[in-house]
Amino acid sequence: MAMSRRTFLGGALATGALASAGAAGLTPALAASDVPLFGTNKVNWTAFTRSVSGVRGKRFTAAGVPRSFPRPRGVSQVIHNFNPDPHRVMSGSLDRALIAYAKTIPAWGIVCPLLEGERPNLHHTAAEVTGTIDHCYKIIKEHAPHCRVVQTVTCYSLIARKRAFGSYLSHRVDAIYMDAYQEDPGRTLANFVKPCADAIRSATGKPLGIAECNSWVESRRPSWFSDLWALALRDRYQVFYPFFTAPGYGPPVQWESRDSKTIDVLRKIAAEA
Repeated sequence: MAMSRRTFLGGALATGALASAGAAGLTPALAASDVPLFGTNKVNWTAFTRSVSGVRGKRFTAAGVPRSFPRPRGVSQVIHNFNPDPHRVMSGSLDRALIAYAKTIPAWGIVCPLLEGERPNLHHTAAEVTGTIDHCYKIIKEHAPHCRVVQTVTCYSLIARKRAFGSYLSHRVDAIYMDAYQEDPGRTLANFVKPCADAIRSATGKPLGIAECNSWVESRRPSWFSDLWALALRDRYQVFYPFFTAPGYGPPVQWESRDSKTIDVLRKIAAEA
């Protein structure tokens, strides 16, 4: 069902949260909607938003436990990824830092501890991944109960982890988001993204979102974004965040201002979001 505006559900945010968001120069994020909120990553923000208007979300990533939650002006949603050491989290030695950080998170904030922690090349066990996320969830929710704490996984991890994939998923988070990259033309929604989404739903029943997406095959980018957006709309995903690297960072997903076909698709998505 095509939609040209987001559907607000009244009474979702407390008055104090609304006031703090206004003071920070932000529009309060929606607690729920029929349309995914459209955003992109910090790295290419200026170039992206110069070509695509209506971008309402911004995504940041930090090492360790951040001191504070980002509050950029002009957006209504922030996704903040951070990557603490799992052993220090689970030992409790980072609790004070997590509490201090949590106290800075507004009601409209989205927090993702241990971004893509399930990836085999990071060498974390399933117990380390879920233990870290669950520990962070407990502390953050105690001090910022109205924010959203999510887990973000790569769709490729379903292929890499096979039957063990579900053991890396937290059952405590508010949602699980996917990073969906088309690395070659043979990778499709039907054989790549949808199986991952189905596996997450089957294992946890959590709401879904697209936290990163792009195609390494430049000619396929317009259709990859368009098809992913249609899936996100149909299944009421919470977020939809394309990812590009800035000029000079190199392939495979460098922002190209000359790629008018991709930009046209992204503008259409922004208009519907």
